[in-house]
Amino acid sequence: MSPIPTLIVEDEPLACELLADMLSRYPSIDVVAQAHDGLEAITALTRHHPLLVFLDIRMPGPDGIAIARRLPLDTRVVFVTAHDDRAVEAFEVHAIDYLLKPIAPGRLDRAIERAIASLRLPAAPLTERLALRDGERFVLQTVSEVEWFEAEGKYIRAHVPGQPLRRIRRTMRELAAALDERCFVRVSRSAIVNLDRVQEIQPWFHGDFVLMTDSGGQVTTTRGYRASLERLLGRRTAR
Repeated sequence: MSPIPTLIVEDEPLACELLADMLSRYPSIDVVAQAHDGLEAITALTRHHPLLVFLDIRMPGPDGIAIARRLPLDTRVVFVTAHDDRAVEAFEVHAIDYLLKPIAPGRLDRAIERAIASLRLPAAPLTERLALRDGERFVLQTVSEVEWFEAEGKYIRAHVPGQPLRRIRRTMRELAAALDERCFVRVSRSAIVNLDRVQEIQPWFHGDFVLMTDSGGQVTTTRGYRASLERLLGRRTAR
């Protein structure tokens, strides 16, 4: 495996240089850039396209959590911070590790091992479990049990029969790209449906459909997403 192009985002120059020095000892890591605030980080991400980011949380401009939400799905994040009170948020944006300063060499070893193991694998669809927010805690939800996902402002609600509505903070585009496209299809700007949980498809106005889920939920398709639904339905009919 080629060295991993890596970005360090750290607003304290001495801490940034120390981390860069520590990472220079790993042949598997190639530090391609350093940034010292949120705006510099955005510029560096656009210019260098790193696959791994060591990211401070509290810094000028957009903070580390905001930066992590902008990253492509194939970019891995390790948070490096002096604060232990943001771990829940880090978990929400799918960080692979959360390192507290000062960084112990053994902890850095494990973070890099996780990054290498993660990057060796293709970007896998979410076929197993998804972390959903329930108040101040997270619940690991089996993805196949979700009937449909519904946009709600900056969040997405997961509709699971017999369970309260829980949320994930992603865009619909990000979630659609991460889900298994053989089962999940985006049918409107605000809805992604699990076709394995659709019991009936009824015609609607102007060539659209109403999808009836196993639990009796109703999701209406819209014209701009009709082709993707018809394509998937065609595949299933042909089986």
